[in-house]
Amino acid sequence: MSDWTFVFDPDWLGTCEDVITKLSEGTRLVSQAALGIKDMDYFYWCEDGEIRFAWGGDDGYLLGTPDELVDTMAEIDRLYPSLPRLYEGLAFLLVEHLTDIRPTEQLLKGSTFMWGVIPEPTKS
Repeated sequence: MSDWTFVFDPDWLGTCEDVITKLSEGTRLVSQAALGIKDMDYFYWCEDGEIRFAWGGDDGYLLGTPDELVDTMAEIDRLYPSLPRLYEGLAFLLVEHLTDIRPTEQLLKGSTFMWGVIPEPTKS
């Protein structure tokens, strides 16, 4: 397994495109967020400062599907023909495909986490 970082983001900065593109410079960033009370789900894949794929809210795909995800999206369509909420399985397949890490309850419960605060960017 390669080096990776998991960030828990209670303030939705992981859906702020200015923040995630900056954080992804020189690396790959995958961000998934779900707000059940408003039926809002978001998924982003950024690569070296560029958003490669975005899926969110009621809009579905916010950007076209890149070639690297065509087979995974076909598998998602096969497994989830009714397209449930992202957090009900769809996002986990995308995370696994893009990071080679299977996000399981055991992985999260068995990991050691370091805590810190990322300040919200100032608006210019």
